[in-house]
Amino acid sequence: MTDKQTVDASAAPLWWKEIFPAGARKGFYRREGGLTLTFIDRESARLVVTIEAEPGAQGASRGDRVIDPILSARGWSHLIVQFADSRDAADRVRLTLDALWQDGLFDRVTQIDMLGIGAGATVLLALDGRFAATRKVAICPTAVPRLWPEGAGPVTLMTDGPMGSGPVETALPVGSMLLRLPAGSDPLARLHAAELLDEIIGGGIEGTLDRDSFDALVADLGPDPTQERPEVKPATDHPDHAWPRERGNVWMLENRDGVLRYLSDRWNGRVIGFEERNGKTLAQTPPVMPGIIAIGDACGLPRPLDERYPWHVFDENLTPDAPDFAARSHGVLLARTLDAAGDALPGVIALDVPQAGSTPADFHSDAPLSRTLEARLEQAVSQAASHGRNLHVDRVSLGLCAGAPSLSAEAVQAVYRDVILRLGRLVPERTGQTSAPVFVLTQAAGSRSDGRAGAILAEAGLEADFPVSKVVIAGPAYPHALMPDMPATADPAERLLMDEREAEAVATLQRGERWFCPSLRLATYSANRITAAFTSLAPLVLDDGPHGFRVDGAADAPRILSAELIDGDRILIECDGPLDGISARLAYAWGWTTPRDGPCTANHGAVRDSWERPSMVRPGRTLHRNALAGVVPIWPADRVGAA
Repeated sequence: MTDKQTVDASAAPLWWKEIFPAGARKGFYRREGGLTLTFIDRESARLVVTIEAEPGAQGASRGDRVIDPILSARGWSHLIVQFADSRDAADRVRLTLDALWQDGLFDRVTQIDMLGIGAGATVLLALDGRFAATRKVAICPTAVPRLWPEGAGPVTLMTDGPMGSGPVETALPVGSMLLRLPAGSDPLARLHAAELLDEIIGGGIEGTLDRDSFDALVADLGPDPTQERPEVKPATDHPDHAWPRERGNVWMLENRDGVLRYLSDRWNGRVIGFEERNGKTLAQTPPVMPGIIAIGDACGLPRPLDERYPWHVFDENLTPDAPDFAARSHGVLLARTLDAAGDALPGVIALDVPQAGSTPADFHSDAPLSRTLEARLEQAVSQAASHGRNLHVDRVSLGLCAGAPSLSAEAVQAVYRDVILRLGRLVPERTGQTSAPVFVLTQAAGSRSDGRAGAILAEAGLEADFPVSKVVIAGPAYPHALMPDMPATADPAERLLMDEREAEAVATLQRGERWFCPSLRLATYSANRITAAFTSLAPLVLDDGPHGFRVDGAADAPRILSAELIDGDRILIECDGPLDGISARLAYAWGWTTPRDGPCTANHGAVRDSWERPSMVRPGRTLHRNALAGVVPIWPADRVGAA
């Protein structure tokens, strides 16, 4: 048995790209099967599984925000399972938990407890199979099973109905306990406001809570002081004093609590729901608003958007008037993808913070750019709340230090590290979301004449340098054309294609799947032949045209004559002389210089994998997962074996 074990990338769990920031909150976040899964791994032998409706869904609670601190104080790991649709949710939750069991998530756990809140408690009590016997704490379920699952274990059931209504303790599984909360709205919020959650939830899970102590704790529990519940006025079919501000036909007009809601065909003749409040008109959308942030050099280039989704994609003031920069482009791409699938469109807040020719000083925590971003993010959170929405920033598009091409890869990497770690903390703090956003970028390619910028190699290694952050390199910029007469600025239509590929990479991660581009990992030589091995998700393809390889770092290095694909992850390179005794590196799509005024950057390459998808925004164009630019040492084959 060897002392060291290695794992091939293809064997890594599907959620390895969705891992939390480093530190005490290791784990993953992903969406699959209509569920949102958040795993906070505290390396504990005890795991608590919480089941609840997603924020904003019917029967939702604030459990994901208030329960985890209780478990964190005890050092317990936490798996949060949220569903948006309660129909067949119990089956979907059971199948998902079974899959996690098969994946080994529970292998080191010796104690599993389960907690359900509201509609989540109803799903929890209906679980059958391997989790039926697990001890459960259910808070105010919307329904209690008449027939309990076979082998159901003991339940600590808390209800807020009056005495004589609802279940009786004798109808619960053996060993169960029925506890009654004072009737009222949102019992979880009231327990939280009264600072009783730790004793009640913690004690319920630990099994130390008894009826007498519970009754004493909740005896004086009053209404939730943190929530004002204004009287709901009935809708009026024909309001006398209100009419929509915007043009267009109007149907089913409703005036409730100062908010106008109606159907209209003002959006290019499409009939959708609108709402007006606080002087602004938005489409009627779900209560969670995805947020998109774009920072740096590439984000400030206007994109040629043929549809702007003006009723769905906004700036921090909930207006559609911001320029068509990167964040808005991502928002439009998200809406367009959902629209094409026939799914409901969310409202999206897009925040672009451009800085052309940026340097490390632009990204310090006290720099104007950073202060601007914080202020705009706070405004976005406030405006979303004023319209009954919660902001959840799901991605940050980055492109840093293009104005400092002479910086070393290490220096550029330090800038990225600082920005990613800082925003990974700042965004959840400001929005209240429980997970960091995905950080996505397109690898830089240098200029039309010089491809030696350190940022190129720094960005190539970001995924490996942040194994516990959600960082994804969507692809390289070298295949894309530059603007005429500009040394390094991408053509706007080409930049839109790069946005589309970034959006595809983020969506792939959010589906719980993997995304990474082919990357040069090893080069070996024998006589005058070099074998270049790549790490790739799919079999390699070597397109026609210049291959992009060069031998770097030795003045007497032989010249490359040809490159040929020999299998799914290796390319054979023929040189005009042997490499024996030469200390050199193999570069792909990096380090090229040229005096020619070509359409693209000096760096170029023909390697990609077999993944492809027709572009939504550029008919006739195809998205590819091109290989990242990179450099590796060239080793003698007899020293390291076959590549």
